[in-house]
Amino acid sequence: QTTVIITFHNEARSALLRTVVSVLNRSPDHLVKEIILVDDYSDNPDDGLELAKIQKVKVLRNDRRQGLIRSRVNGADAATAPVLTFLDSHCECNVHWLEPLLERVAEDPTRVVSPIIDVINMDNFQYVGASANLKGGFEWNLVFKWDYMSGDEIHKRRDNPTAPIRTPMIAGGLFVIDKAFFEKLGKYDMMMDVW
Repeated sequence: QTTVIITFHNEARSALLRTVVSVLNRSPDHLVKEIILVDDYSDNPDDGLELAKIQKVKVLRNDRRQGLIRSRVNGADAATAPVLTFLDSHCECNVHWLEPLLERVAEDPTRVVSPIIDVINMDNFQYVGASANLKGGFEWNLVFKWDYMSGDEIHKRRDNPTAPIRTPMIAGGLFVIDKAFFEKLGKYDMMMDVW
């Protein structure tokens, strides 16, 4: 089971609702123990309160702006499931999104697992599926970028396209991690104010 943690600040209510509903509708019920929404002191506290009426949804509201990192740690500290799933507040989960992520963590609790992140075009809302042959990497200035896997890596995954990919970096907004391992690593650095 996992706790899904979603932080938000002044997020469009429709986008936040769509994220929560996609988690609930496209996840096996027994795998999602709870969804914790962390409201980072939005202008309108009703945004989270309305969503708290949905089964499995809990809302924490910061008493002042704390930022993404501290808000995520607040959600992780309140989580009761053994696995944490961090999502952005404006995403939509696809069918069978959760099962392979949890399976990878169950195989090795020291894995930090990130999904392939497809795109919804911001101009026309067209769905654009990302390549399954991508992995995280660095630009020369140490900023995240997507890299194509080598031909050798692609060949090794031919029989199992959902096999884990070793990568030095993930996008960071969406990932699954064993809660005890997250705590052992020291969680996030609470002195970080922004991404």
